[in-house]
Amino acid sequence: MEDLATHKKKLHQLCLDVVLDRIHQQKTALEAARESTNSDSKSSAGDKHETSRAMGQIEQEKLAGQLAQSNKMWALMDQLDPSQRHKMVEPGSVVLTNGVGFYLAVSVGKLEIDGQFFFAISAATPIGQQLLGKKLGDHFTFNGKELEILDLA
Repeated sequence: MEDLATHKKKLHQLCLDVVLDRIHQQKTALEAARESTNSDSKSSAGDKHETSRAMGQIEQEKLAGQLAQSNKMWALMDQLDPSQRHKMVEPGSVVLTNGVGFYLAVSVGKLEIDGQFFFAISAATPIGQQLLGKKLGDHFTFNGKELEILDLA
């Protein structure tokens, strides 16, 4: 099995890929919503026109908010150094326990590296808050199960 530092670099890249894919999808959807709103305003008349335009604006605002959030995630990932080794859990840490692995970065969910599963989580999540400051050998409870930190990178 590869060491945790190698997993960390792969996890970091996977998170970057997921966030970049989200940004691309959100930009594409936002452009499509803008085009749809503009074409509706040219071809519609009266109350239908106003309703359609308002719905298009709401969709654009929602997508713009999602895009802003994804850009914040990208900026956070850009600040993390995957080659840095941590002695206690902080943003950028990979934590291996007797039950599950975590990458404390951005919340993108379950990721697989060489048959091993890790959860990419934000430090702002409840489990992220619980992990912050923990060290090798520390115990904590997750989903009602007592876990021990077996390795940390």
